[in-house]
Amino acid sequence: MNGSKFLQVLTLLVCLGMAYFCYKTYSEAKQMHAESQEFLAKADSLLSVDTTQNAAKPVARTTARTAGLFEQLFSDLKKDSKESQRKKARAKAAKKIIVTMDYRIEDRYVIYDLKAPDYLGDEPGVVGIQVVVDRFGDVKKTSVHSATTITDENVIDAARKAALKTHFNSNLDAPEKQNGVITYNYKLQQ
Repeated sequence: MNGSKFLQVLTLLVCLGMAYFCYKTYSEAKQMHAESQEFLAKADSLLSVDTTQNAAKPVARTTARTAGLFEQLFSDLKKDSKESQRKKARAKAAKKIIVTMDYRIEDRYVIYDLKAPDYLGDEPGVVGIQVVVDRFGDVKKTSVHSATTITDENVIDAARKAALKTHFNSNLDAPEKQNGVITYNYKLQQ
């Protein structure tokens, strides 16, 4: 008997919660509808043209506002178009860049391959990455070498990440920390 009353009270509470939620959602939707109607009325007043002689000044003002609105829209579209063209040009230039890699570290060789950077950028040049390799062949530290000619920080960062992913052979006779250089040559594809 006691469990039955509990279920009835629980059901009543759930129904009351649902009713409150529906009312709240309805009132928010009604408010949004009123705001949208107000916005549409303002937009209509901006775009409407009164043909009577007495309303010449408001018409001129409305026409000026409408012209200003259209000018703003067109300038925004031009900006978007120019930005889109710049992005396409960067992507096209990035496709034309290829990278070749080389390394110099005494008594070591690369296991598998030198890792290529994920981002190539759009300018040709050289990124030199100084590496510190431990006895097990793992790159522990990187820094930018003075031979670097590319200034794009994204390209340099991608080269550093690629250098950190590179593994060299183990050499237990090598110094605990061995210095070397990995060079990334970015060239325009012919």
